[in-house]
Amino acid sequence: MMHSIHKAIAGTIFIVEVNILKTELYNRIVKIGLEVDDMESSLSFYNQKCGMPILDRFPQPDGGECVFLDAGTVILELMTPKEGDGQLHHIALGVEDVVSASDYFREINVPVTMEPIIVEQNINLADVRDPDDIRVRLFHREG
Repeated sequence: MMHSIHKAIAGTIFIVEVNILKTELYNRIVKIGLEVDDMESSLSFYNQKCGMPILDRFPQPDGGECVFLDAGTVILELMTPKEGDGQLHHIALGVEDVVSASDYFREINVPVTMEPIIVEQNINLADVRDPDDIRVRLFHREG
């Protein structure tokens, strides 16, 4: 299905044709996770300077912290401690059922790199990897 997206930037209208694949697997990208060195500095930037409201803040089981910020149509998740070099941690796809989505990826020979779990705030998660080894998180939040 082709859709036209009209975007006005500095008085110029851009028309972009987007091929949208209708799927039952996920309904949208819901969250982008960033690993950060210093949570307070990152919050100062994204919350105070960029104006993204804090939606939720909670501890991680490993002693780190997680903050969800309202970035418009997606949630920006700031995470400590860093597992890697402080860059993109994951892209999260909103799914209705994390277990079923995990099973689907197994059926099409995409390895599930983190089995489904339930974490703080009634969040259900699982991970797969894209062809460039970027973590794609299957995400469902109850309520």
